[in-house]
Amino acid sequence: MKKSIFLLLLLALTINILKAQITYGTSEMPTPGDTFRISIAASTGGVDYTLTGVNYNWDFSNLNHPSQNIDTFVSVTTVPAIYQLIFNSAIYPNNRATVAMHQTNSPIPIPSLQIRDVYNFYRNTTTFYALVGYGANVSGSNLPIRFNNVDYIYRFPLLQGNNDSCVSNFGVSIPGVGYFGETKKRKNTVDGWGTLITPYGTFQTIRVKSELFMHDTLNYNSVGYAQDRNETEYKWLANGYAIPILTVINRSPAVYVEYIDSVRSTITNYKENININNINFSVFPNPCKEYFNLSYNLFEKSIINISLFNLQGEKITTFANSDQLEGEYSYQYNISDLKLSKGVYYIRVTAKNKTYIKKLIIN
Repeated sequence: MKKSIFLLLLLALTINILKAQITYGTSEMPTPGDTFRISIAASTGGVDYTLTGVNYNWDFSNLNHPSQNIDTFVSVTTVPAIYQLIFNSAIYPNNRATVAMHQTNSPIPIPSLQIRDVYNFYRNTTTFYALVGYGANVSGSNLPIRFNNVDYIYRFPLLQGNNDSCVSNFGVSIPGVGYFGETKKRKNTVDGWGTLITPYGTFQTIRVKSELFMHDTLNYNSVGYAQDRNETEYKWLANGYAIPILTVINRSPAVYVEYIDSVRSTITNYKENININNINFSVFPNPCKEYFNLSYNLFEKSIINISLFNLQGEKITTFANSDQLEGEYSYQYNISDLKLSKGVYYIRVTAKNKTYIKKLIIN
């Protein structure tokens, strides 16, 4: 009898340990080469995303996935030199970034501006993970945007009940346009932990709620404007994933949902590329099973090298190594011909003396 009671207590203790709050900190943050496929859902599928608690169960398994994009993190040493003067320099220690993310969203909400090749610059330390600035090609010129006070995305350790806040700001002169500035107040609360279910899988997570209050100032063609914007972010974080498994953003009256996912055959609005300076480069499908396509568009004549490496840094093959004219290029490769086994590889793209990394996953 005593033995049975002991076993029951041991089982109960084991279950409680398995369901304990996860530890999530600086070691989980993105590093150069990290690539994540993100599905964008049209709604929360009827789930009340505001509900939370201790050892809570969130079931978002019915999320749809009409479109996808890719979050790609790169080394700060590979970005245009004008950005490195700020984000890879001892002159601005608070803005010295440890990783950059290439994206398509503009940090300057002016629809008439031609903005591409946007970077977010992040700094990761033992006590915080912060957004320290942006880089963007505005009307053909690379424009660094340095934060005067950085935006603390997370302060470590992330534990149930923790609260913190910060005020970040930046201002930038835009050639031929005027001035844009933003002040943002962030209020973070670790408001729950438990089990999260998405179409991608089931995860033990911790949740961070972020209330954001932004004030924008714009001087456009010598006319001044100002606006206030508020939004609330809910982010579910899991060990082994450097970005949230699920993010719900309430920009009233609209709600936006993003989650880490795999390739979905039903997706019609999908794009995965590197679009930096003189080359637009994409890999599809990724992850892949039988073949993959390398496609790129050179905006000018360039010496280009595209090579494949394993996780040990050993070069497996070279796909291209020549001086190529401006134009579009596309090649298909058979995995069996390349004698590749299942696993993770890296495609290194070098053009104009700049190097970029894409992660290739073979299932």
